[in-house]
Amino acid sequence: MGDISLISASWKLWPNRLFVSWINPNCSICEAEVKNCKLKSNGTEGEIECFRVHKPIRGKSTKIIAISVILGSFLLMLVVVAVSHTYRSSKAREEYEARIEQFLDDYKALKPTRVDL
Repeated sequence: MGDISLISASWKLWPNRLFVSWINPNCSICEAEVKNCKLKSNGTEGEIECFRVHKPIRGKSTKIIAISVILGSFLLMLVVVAVSHTYRSSKAREEYEARIEQFLDDYKALKPTRVDL
C-alpha cells in the first residue's frame, strides 16, 4: 500500500523532560487485501481495522462529461449566432422597407400629374 504507517502517540510531561511513546500497528493483513488500515477508535492499543478507500471513478465518465460540455458549448454558440443573424436580418429588412415607403411617398409628391381638358 505504501510507506504510510499509523502512529498512536502518547506523551508525558515532567519538569524539564518530555517522554513520547508510540505504537506502529501491523497493517500487513489489510495491505494483503488491498485495503488501508486504521486504529480502532474504541479498541485497545494496537488493534486495527481494515477499510477500503473509495477513489473517484475516472475514465469513461470524465470523457463523457468533457464531450458533453464541448458539444453543449458548440450548440449554444450556434443558437446565439442564429438568433443574432435573424435579428440583424429582420432589422435590415425593416430599414429597407422603410426606405422604399419613404421613396414611394416622395415619388407621389414629386410626380407630375396630367390633366386632360
